[in-house]
Amino acid sequence: MLRMIGRMLLWKGAARMFGGKATRNARMVNRVLQMARRMR
Repeated sequence: MLRMIGRMLLWKGAARMFGGKATRNARMVNRVLQMARRMR
């Protein structure tokens, strides 16, 4: 689970770099973060 969260953080950073695509990616990241919080 920690590895997956780490990857998602990396994807989140990449999304910010792309900017335009960040909007769609951000929604997906938010869902994953919510799932991660539930797992904890």
